[in-house]
Amino acid sequence: MPTLDLQFQLSSQNLSENTVRRIQDALQESDIVEDAEIDTEGTSRIAVGDVVTWLGATVMIVSAANQAIRSTADLIEALDQLMQRLRELLRSSAELAQVFVDFRGRRIPLDQLSRDDLQALAEADDASG
Repeated sequence: MPTLDLQFQLSSQNLSENTVRRIQDALQESDIVEDAEIDTEGTSRIAVGDVVTWLGATVMIVSAANQAIRSTADLIEALDQLMQRLRELLRSSAELAQVFVDFRGRRIPLDQLSRDDLQALAEADDASG
């Protein structure tokens, strides 16, 4: 899993620089994030009469060969800590409606991401490394 694709659903079509910076900070504070590229253009889609705006982020994950990540269990724990940071950001930001993790053709809402999903993400990293 050299990359992790995240989708941020915005509460409105307006996005402040502060929110983008807070997303970037939340991602970069993680020990496993090597780089995070956020698409600040956003994508709008019509959803049941409303326009829903999305902000995408591609996160480069540090290889499991990194000294801080010695095992799949370490990677699962680091992914869990990253998801906790994103949950905190979601709770504290009025501009964010939801965060999703795109993985294996599924878009998983952050609040429904399970330990099994984190393990599958970590094992995908082992397979690619």
